[in-house]
Amino acid sequence: MQLKKALAIFIRTPILNTVKTRLKSHLSPQQILNLYQAFLKDIENRFGGNKYFDRWYSVAPENFDAQKLSSFLHPDRWFLQHGDSLGDRMNDAFKALFDQGYAQVVLIGSDVPQITVNIIRSAFIKLDGADVVLGPTYDGGYYLIGLKQPCPDLFHDITWSTARVWSETVDRIQRQNLNRIETEPLNDVDEYDDLLHLKKILRNLEPDTADFPRHTWESLNKIIISDS
Repeated sequence: MQLKKALAIFIRTPILNTVKTRLKSHLSPQQILNLYQAFLKDIENRFGGNKYFDRWYSVAPENFDAQKLSSFLHPDRWFLQHGDSLGDRMNDAFKALFDQGYAQVVLIGSDVPQITVNIIRSAFIKLDGADVVLGPTYDGGYYLIGLKQPCPDLFHDITWSTARVWSETVDRIQRQNLNRIETEPLNDVDEYDDLLHLKKILRNLEPDTADFPRHTWESLNKIIISDS
């Protein structure tokens, strides 16, 4: 019998001045909004029809607008985030999906456009032999976490949005005597320099593959005329 697997994607409704606000130092609010809309379109194209796992959207409640969100996605499966901190919301998302009978749950954000179906599938495969799967980012955090059961301690009192997220999470994993396996490191998009790096990465990928984030690439080319 095949285990039920769920991919949870943390997203926000694409509304002006409410998404990726740390990019405001270099981009206009409309440019940021267009970019985030491109992220969501590529996510839906890549994961929406996958048959290996169920795709769920975990949506921030602060700016939730079902009608606007539906104009960019076809969210047949979504639920609102609950909790005061990012850690609370992540823990709640895992619990909600485990309560629905899923045996393996992988959670990612919406700001890693170069993530592929194969990376997600690999994370689920790695979970067969591990308690926790983590995908590291180069800035000291992680872009992916996979579990086979709720682990609230992994999300409590973590200094989120800092370079200590990875080390503090690994320390919690070790203190809980859990087995950890890592996926390949990737960059998420927080700052403008991340966009420059992302464009260089995408330039070297094959644009005709199913995983290529076409909408993000088009948006980047409008925003970043020259990155040399």
